[in-house]
Amino acid sequence: MRLEKNTTPPAFDATGTDGEDISLHGLASRRLWLIMSRFAACPFCSLRLDRVARAYAELHDRGVEVLVVFPSSLERLRRYADKYKPPFRVVADPDERILSLYQVENSWKGELRSIVNPGKVVRALRAAKQNPLAVDSAVHQMPADFLIDRNVIEQVRYGERLDDGFDPSHVLRWANSARSAASDNTVQ
Repeated sequence: MRLEKNTTPPAFDATGTDGEDISLHGLASRRLWLIMSRFAACPFCSLRLDRVARAYAELHDRGVEVLVVFPSSLERLRRYADKYKPPFRVVADPDERILSLYQVENSWKGELRSIVNPGKVVRALRAAKQNPLAVDSAVHQMPADFLIDRNVIEQVRYGERLDDGFDPSHVLRWANSARSAASDNTVQ
């Protein structure tokens, strides 16, 4: 069953690609964009994470932490994802324990929806510059995004295509609305 907004996110502990321990509990006092990605060599994910990386400074300035979870081994993440030098934290979840907690889904229909757009597929493959056949998790796994503020899931997006997820501009609007709501509460 999918997670819903206005609920407490499932807690987890993990180790980032930087070797540091990460705890959802440790991030509970912050706004968090939690991205459940597909496998490390996924060309669609590479394009998307590049957009997130380019927006990260502004996201961070607005008080949003970004954490990306891949169902790949640490070795594969270092081989594929780390070459983009992501400014945000990245977690390996090869046994898919975290993805399972967050009810990340598999969908053959979603995969088919993605590949019927040849232009998008070609752009993803060209930009990724890596082997898209280096799959180390379910090829039809869909991404999922969660916007969490003070340990409450405020927004959820379960992907319907391989490249689905919140756009950084959407997350920035969310961060701005959260900031204005917080300032309205302190003024009263």
